[in-house]
Amino acid sequence: MRRPPTHFLWLVALAAAYTLVVAVSNVLVDKFIDLGPFGMLSAGTLTFGATFTLRDMAHQSSDRAGLGRTPVIAMIGVAAVANVMVAAVLGIPGRFLLASFGAILLSELIDTEIYQDRKSTRLNSSHLGISYAVFCLKK
Repeated sequence: MRRPPTHFLWLVALAAAYTLVVAVSNVLVDKFIDLGPFGMLSAGTLTFGATFTLRDMAHQSSDRAGLGRTPVIAMIGVAAVANVMVAAVLGIPGRFLLASFGAILLSELIDTEIYQDRKSTRLNSSHLGISYAVFCLKK
């Protein structure tokens, strides 16, 4: 029996971690941390930042395996659906469910396209800034 390539196994592990972090972030979305004079901060914001790194690592692993962006798009879709299912089971308000589902799909898919565009140029260092800008727009 032929063993799957390492990059494929790594991609599966990254997809599972990404889905878990997205779900945890959205479970925490309606929990707030009081920052005094600076206002309130959603606790989900603290964990959601890890999705950038996991998604970018998935891009790299997918590219090394020669699979392109398709597995990353599938990972984003699975995470969005899993997120809605977990949130529905936990009774998270519908407005958070809808906003989170839409924000994940829209921003992550846009960021995926930006990543694909930037990897073909020498502007890879700008990806972090663009990725962060997309994150700020979605919050």
